[in-house]
Amino acid sequence: MLAFIIYGTRGMTSIKSAGSFYCPDCAGDRSYLHKQVRVWFTLYFIPLIPMHTAGEYIECDHCKTGYTPEVLSYDPVEAEQEFQERFYESLVRVMTLLCMADGGVNPVDRQVIRGMMQQIAGDPYDAMLEASEERLVSATPADFVSYLERMTPHLKQEEKATVVQVIWETANSGPLTPRREQMLQKVPEALELSTEDFQEIVSRIG
Repeated sequence: MLAFIIYGTRGMTSIKSAGSFYCPDCAGDRSYLHKQVRVWFTLYFIPLIPMHTAGEYIECDHCKTGYTPEVLSYDPVEAEQEFQERFYESLVRVMTLLCMADGGVNPVDRQVIRGMMQQIAGDPYDAMLEASEERLVSATPADFVSYLERMTPHLKQEEKATVVQVIWETANSGPLTPRREQMLQKVPEALELSTEDFQEIVSRIG
């Protein structure tokens, strides 16, 4: 009679440690489990010999979302500061795109952009404005719309409102040209705003 030897491998999850961390999905402090997946050699489906580590992850006790271990060093305050800086730079870029796609940043445009950034960020962002003018010299209306579409997934509703405000103020810094009017018409769709939401934001701009 033949005897069959059944062997193979299987992954087994174990808990390495536990603690508390800032969960990005929950947006708050939560407890976590640091889990490790290890591959074992099995004989007749019984794990006998540990072989190698297949991976590790951090699991939030509350939402059960899994993260790479680097999440334990995530600092929400530092992350928010970095986001704000990138957001401010994006505001300068989108205002510059609007102007450059209509022939360039004129002195009135420049004054409006500097004033908007001073009001919003407490800094006129002169160096960023100058660099943007140099880089975006051949910008088109399509570039303006495309940049807005790339920004949109990262923006909350109040940030979209700020984007609308700076675009509106810049577009209307002088007589509204046909090209600027064309770009303004593309803003609601690019920012994934309904016509009603867009009009409501515009109505609040003094």
